[in-house]
Amino acid sequence: MKLCDEDKGWRLALDEDAAVQLIQIDFRVGLFISDKSGKARLYIGSCFTINAPPERHVLIPEDTPSLGPVLKLFNVKVIGIYIKDTGGLIAEFENEVSIEVNPDDTYEAWQLSGSPGFRLVCAPGGSVVVIQDHPG
Repeated sequence: MKLCDEDKGWRLALDEDAAVQLIQIDFRVGLFISDKSGKARLYIGSCFTINAPPERHVLIPEDTPSLGPVLKLFNVKVIGIYIKDTGGLIAEFENEVSIEVNPDDTYEAWQLSGSPGFRLVCAPGGSVVVIQDHPG
């Protein structure tokens, strides 16, 4: 697992065995992803969509009944996670399923952290803060 700079954003490069190993629901939705080279945590704190053709679901973390569709991601293969420098995030899964999170004007819409040592946060309004640990 490696965070790669892309034109106008970033991509989390994952091994082909990457999968959602744990789903956490509190005041936000957490997806814990692991592959043979590391672990990542994606926390979503604002409204987001799950596209699972032919359906599209709008999920709101503080509205627990709306979160049912996220449970279908448990143990599902993760293809990739893409972040735009404007704050949009797309996570792609097997079978053409994806999550889309747009920036929020008031709250941190999402947070992505992983090993080895990186964290991206979508700040209110859409800017992305990148923190990378450097050895030594």
